[in-house]
Amino acid sequence: MQLKQKIENTLSQFEAHASAEEKYHYLIELAKKTPKLQPKDKIEANKVLGCQSQTYLTCEKRQGKLFFTIDSDALISKGLATLLLQIYNGETKDTILSSPPHFLQKLNLASLLTPGRAGGVLAIYKKMCQEAIKM
Repeated sequence: MQLKQKIENTLSQFEAHASAEEKYHYLIELAKKTPKLQPKDKIEANKVLGCQSQTYLTCEKRQGKLFFTIDSDALISKGLATLLLQIYNGETKDTILSSPPHFLQKLNLASLLTPGRAGGVLAIYKKMCQEAIKM
């Protein structure tokens, strides 16, 4: 699936939930469905700096594509991170680095989240870029 289509799918799934409460529940459900990181991966090098919660991200490269795994001690943060995973998992390094998450503006997260939590989403993308550069 192309990046543009993944963005459109993610946006439509999120926007299908009309109220703020429904959106929160959707994020929590996403978080619960997202696999957890192994305890051995919850190390300082994998920590996402700039998140209010304890959030960790790992990356592996398979056949030229990058795949991320993320975990957080806060379900909302993990749900937001899962939105990014839906977009960037399986993409190339160049695509990730050249495609910042401008689509997040369409989600109107500022009305749902504290500024710190909204900033955490961008910190997750920044960590994804840092990991992509290493690959």
